Amino acid sequence: SGKVIAVPLPLIAASSQQMPLEQIAAPWTLTASDGSGLLATRVEAKAVVQGPLAFTELHLYFANTEDRIREGTFAITLPQNAAVSRFAMENNGQWMEAEVVEKQMARRAYEDFLHRKQDPALMEKAEGNQFTARVFPIPAKGTKHLVLSFSQELPGARYVLPLRGLPKVERVDVSLDTTNIDGSRVQQVLNERNWQPNRDFVSNAPATA
Repeated sequence: SGKVIAVPLPLIAASSQQMPLEQIAAPWTLTASDGSGLLATRVEAKAVVQGPLAFTELHLYFANTEDRIREGTFAITLPQNAAVSRFAMENNGQWMEAEVVEKQMARRAYEDFLHRKQDPALMEKAEGNQFTARVFPIPAKGTKHLVLSFSQELPGARYVLPLRGLPKVERVDVSLDTTNIDGSRVQQVLNERNWQPNRDFVSNAPATA
């Protein structure tokens, strides 16, 4: 069920640029059930902005360095008024699509699924536009591939994809296609290797009213 999302945080993004990297919370995490964070190895983001609307698709890759299958919790905080349109996890080449539900609904669904001995694919939405999802299985000595898509409105604001706060990542690839009011199109890219993000990805295109 596609919903609409809003994502740029110009005020927060600007103020966080002065903070030391260690003090900035990562924009998203995958934490194993034992509390340890899984290694983010690759971030791939594709965004399209047309007028005051933006759509972003995030492909996130996490490595499990242990020789055992693990379970984890994925967490991401989106800007206010942002809406998730898709969350999915790859399992052996197959995609498991998750349904986005409010936290209370998720609790009831979990209990229902437990009786049927099935693992529900759910993404919970909590206060402050925080989203969490249970991720299982995370293959032993393997990589977990997650996809998150969201749409947003950007009235009077530039497009921003938060990156600061992430640990060192092997690959970060971001592309943004902007269609201006006159119909012209501009592409902006960011490609980094073995990089601990010290800046967010901010659109160069002027903000639309």
